[in-house]
Amino acid sequence: MFPHHSCKVSFDCQETALRKTEIFHVSPTWRGSGPRYDSVIVQGPTPSSIKFVQVHAMFSVHLVDQVFRIILAKTYKKRGRNKVTGYIELDAPPNRSFDFYFLDSVIRSVHILPPTSSNSRYVVQDLYDGDMYLRLIGS
Repeated sequence: MFPHHSCKVSFDCQETALRKTEIFHVSPTWRGSGPRYDSVIVQGPTPSSIKFVQVHAMFSVHLVDQVFRIILAKTYKKRGRNKVTGYIELDAPPNRSFDFYFLDSVIRSVHILPPTSSNSRYVVQDLYDGDMYLRLIGS
């Protein structure tokens, strides 16, 4: 088993039709201060379903002649779009509940904003580029 602390994710931009690359980080030394850059969108069981997850560990497992790239993550519960703000709202993942996903199922990184004094839910910052808006418009 080999741990990883960052990963490049490539995707086809829906807005410009160009291939783009983003980097997301997983840092075991994060101590609850400063922004986190470890949230990603994962492909769900069907092509039209997506999941929002916070990655806690990333590693490769070598078995015989195969390499499996895996992420250990907490999955947010999607609540839908807020009718007033238009943002996708999420409930916090359960504290002790972790899921495994293949790294190849990661669509792209995403910014998830923490709850504030005026909103008790996490919020997906999906309006920061046209591509994110087009990709998640049906959510």
